[in-house]
Amino acid sequence: MGRAADAGLDRIVYLGGLGEDGDSRLSEHLSNRQEVGAILAASGVPVVELRAAVILGAGSTSFEMLRYLTEQLPVMVCPWWVKTRVQPFAEQTCWTTWSRR
Repeated sequence: MGRAADAGLDRIVYLGGLGEDGDSRLSEHLSNRQEVGAILAASGVPVVELRAAVILGAGSTSFEMLRYLTEQLPVMVCPWWVKTRVQPFAEQTCWTTWSRR
């Protein structure tokens, strides 16, 4: 990670995933996202880590999947995790945050 500082980066913006650091209940995917955030934070370059459950914006995979499901399926049997509350980021929020100095 010394390369980030050597390259003269002012800041790293990383889109991580939700969850508490070190939580043994996290999926492998989310655990890896947390680990990457920790590695970046140790780089010596200031890091902004956005932890989002989902990013919604026209054309994004999450948005298009939700749109397709609601258009195609009048009723759907859902797994237990659909009741999990999330705080989605709007795509524009990400760009605004990333571009701040």
